[in-house]
Amino acid sequence: MYMEGEGSVSAKVQLTYTDSDLDIESMRIEMSDGARQTMLLGPMDTESGTLGEEFTVSTEELGTCTVEVWLVDQAGNTSTADIQVQSPVPQISGLDPDQAHSGSIGFSLSVTGTGFLSGAVVTWDAADRATEYVSDTRVVASISSTDVETPRTVSVRVRNPEPTAGASNSLPFVVDGLPSPEPTGFPIRITEGIGGSPPNGPSVNGGLDWEGSHAVFASKASNLVAGDTNDAYDLFIRATCAYGIEDCTPTTTRAVMGTGGSEPNGDIGWTTTSPENSLAVSFNARFAAFVSSASNLVPGDTNGVDDVFLVDNCISNWGTPVTDCMPGVIRVSLGNDGSQSTRPASYPAVANDGRYVVFVSSDPNLVMGDTNGVADVFLRDTCRGAAAGCTPTTTRVSVATNGGEANAASG
Repeated sequence: MYMEGEGSVSAKVQLTYTDSDLDIESMRIEMSDGARQTMLLGPMDTESGTLGEEFTVSTEELGTCTVEVWLVDQAGNTSTADIQVQSPVPQISGLDPDQAHSGSIGFSLSVTGTGFLSGAVVTWDAADRATEYVSDTRVVASISSTDVETPRTVSVRVRNPEPTAGASNSLPFVVDGLPSPEPTGFPIRITEGIGGSPPNGPSVNGGLDWEGSHAVFASKASNLVAGDTNDAYDLFIRATCAYGIEDCTPTTTRAVMGTGGSEPNGDIGWTTTSPENSLAVSFNARFAAFVSSASNLVPGDTNGVDDVFLVDNCISNWGTPVTDCMPGVIRVSLGNDGSQSTRPASYPAVANDGRYVVFVSSDPNLVMGDTNGVADVFLRDTCRGAAAGCTPTTTRVSVATNGGEANAASG
């Protein structure tokens, strides 16, 4: 038997029969829950052949659902067979990332394909890895630093819950040797003006990716890029070209602009109310969470206070551009209902996959029941990479073990 889909899925039974009398009249499928489905067949045209019929079963019944198939002839004689429903064989089409340098840190491996069921497991050279089911087309596995210690090619597959008809096709994951930096390559100056000139303003609150190929920082210098005339701290990303990235030229880019490509009308990564701890960078520098006083980074920002935002720089784990990715900014210091904050937000932190952002705020309106009158720590689920139907939410996480409010400020 095989099936495909999610929830209520389609299965098909295929039987080989022999009927020398050519008098088979019907095939009846009886589910383990007593439901029946009958298909009128006869009389047969040949003495032997294959019969097939589709029926529906829920994914919750996989492994426990048994169907009994009856062949009935015109005289009422029967022949039966019991068959257990198995999980389908999934197919995988992509890995993100699909390579790593040996000796790198652990990371999340996104596997895309079709036919994934809840409980599906990613295998790494036939060894199971902790796997999060996202949808029937995407699962995410946790790959440890031990998995990428030495250069090799790993076979990645996905296996649906038992009983299963087998694992998916395999895709290769390449662990290559980490290129050594040039002996004269370090130290590297990150904040460099156009043409190699010194910056004409301060740079603060920097963050670096895991291998030093990209740096993210805030700067008030106006000569790092052309056209910087807003006289404010901006957010920049510097490609250092460390560790031998091919065809790379060290460049500095302004990472955040206002709506419509306009210059930000406030500070980013440094503000008068949050001069420190106002920028957080993911391990690969793809995502940065930051504090900003600008009101034109996203539409509808009218609260007049510092907000926390998230930018996607569209950089892969290995410093190369992510295909089909558009750099963009979203505001994350919002109420659980999506409403604007009425008080400043600060101290951001970001998950490596960009889905979750943590921040601090004393606003009592972000979640229901916030009456302690002090700063709390909140978690924003942006739903980035989540299954369809996910709704962005804000949750207060600085609560007591019994769920009660904190009796002092957090963060």
